[in-house]
Amino acid sequence: MLDLDDFNELQTFDQAGLLVRAGQVDQRWPAAQRALANLAATTDLAHCAATAVGLPLVLVVPPELMGIGRTVHALLPPKAAFHLVQWEVDVNLSPLYTPGLLISAVPTITLQSITPDIAAVSLIDLSQFVSADQHPVQVLLFLLALLERLNPTLTAPLNLPQMQQPMLANCIPDVPVATNPAKQLALQIFERLPFFWATGALVGVADDWRLRLLWYAECMAWSASTAELVRLQAMARLPRYWFNIVTFVHLTNVHLTKVTVHSLTPLEANLDRLLTIRRLRSVRVSTPADSEAVGAVWHLLELGEWLALYTAALYNVEPTERVPLQFLGDDS
Repeated sequence: MLDLDDFNELQTFDQAGLLVRAGQVDQRWPAAQRALANLAATTDLAHCAATAVGLPLVLVVPPELMGIGRTVHALLPPKAAFHLVQWEVDVNLSPLYTPGLLISAVPTITLQSITPDIAAVSLIDLSQFVSADQHPVQVLLFLLALLERLNPTLTAPLNLPQMQQPMLANCIPDVPVATNPAKQLALQIFERLPFFWATGALVGVADDWRLRLLWYAECMAWSASTAELVRLQAMARLPRYWFNIVTFVHLTNVHLTKVTVHSLTPLEANLDRLLTIRRLRSVRVSTPADSEAVGAVWHLLELGEWLALYTAALYNVEPTERVPLQFLGDDS
């Protein structure tokens, strides 16, 4: 097992510089703005928006970014002027959501094979601007900025706060485990099966944490909404040994020092209580105090990237190699 406090070992492990990128929090929003400017230079976004007035927007992203897509959808205000739908392989959209404006981050040839029934009146091709190789926050901010460009009245999602960095600043490699929240969490889930759960917009974040661990650390992880996990815990009669390998990680938008049973939703409180009664190993990860929705998501996505990279280091896995995908015939 790699020593997370050995800075030289971490540098040797991180050949692609992902740990360096993880610390560049102040570059997320400028990078998203540059990508949007480049897209606008090659695509008439105003025309696309005009031709799709009153029609749904269908978002197609790579499988590794499904969590980000769900988060974008959850961050839209309930009374948005348009309806955003995320395409997923097991959901048939054609009866309800066609025609529409297709926003796709997958190559055109792949798009034709996976969405043959979607009759798009217009297509915005994001395949050159969005990929799973980018930092998840950059992808999130780019998609939110694009939606605002397509509908200028949609200002609520992009009420971007100044990123609160003190806690994230402690995640960098040269901060020791004793004061590094990302390293601590990586050690807590090491050689265990992490199960990330949340409610609201954080459900997509929990899913992104799961996908990042699969993508970077090549280790199994699960994620679920609070309601799904409540049903699993309350109804399933699973063997006791199953729970012995699981660490439940609860993502919340409540500051750790303010957490009480009454500050959580009823479902979250009930599930927390049930996990305690069953004496199951669980961890709560909270955002900084008074975080708005986008700020909370931003913070947790940053932390999730650190977690996946440190977990990969513990398993001695190079995050960019993706050996299992090569065996499965997907080495793109």
